[in-house]
Amino acid sequence: MAPFSQRVEPPQNPGQFTEQGFYTLPELLQAGADRLQVERSFASMESQVAPLLARILSAVRSGRARDVVALSAEERILLTEFISSQYFRTREMRELLAFLVGEMNSELSLASDEEKKALAFSMFGVAGVIEEMSESIHDGVWMFAKNPSATPLLTSDHPVCIKNGESTMWVKGLGPLEDGSYVVFPLAPDVVLYCKERSRWRRSGL
Repeated sequence: MAPFSQRVEPPQNPGQFTEQGFYTLPELLQAGADRLQVERSFASMESQVAPLLARILSAVRSGRARDVVALSAEERILLTEFISSQYFRTREMRELLAFLVGEMNSELSLASDEEKKALAFSMFGVAGVIEEMSESIHDGVWMFAKNPSATPLLTSDHPVCIKNGESTMWVKGLGPLEDGSYVVFPLAPDVVLYCKERSRWRRSGL
């Protein structure tokens, strides 16, 4: 279950862009596998989560502050996995991962997009990075907020962002939520979901 408040983050200008073949399996990893398996996996997850998001949006839009949006254990897991996938699937994350690997091994060259894509698919598939992030999101405090302003929230191909616990800066990394950091995920132009790491909320009993 997740309560919602009326407070929202300052929205950004809307915009959306797509890139053809972004999730196509790199030749380095195909080895007879379906080259579209990653894209199909994302599409399957999106089709499963779509009716859940529709129900959540309806409940938040028709509800009042401090109402509770009821989620089953299975629904919370599904939405958690969706949020994690949205966070890690971006070009920015591929660039960050390539940079970090390059810092650890200066002899490793990751110049091409295909090499960066292969690295990201390989690392996220075996390193437990997504699982750690998913666990921290799942176990956090979830709050839905309405955006009553005339300026819509940004819903794009990079929708999930993370802010530090003091709400003073945006952060980007491979690790899970910690020290009160939290997910900011606009579900629609008028509704946003916050997933807050629990340590800073224990005193309030949430």
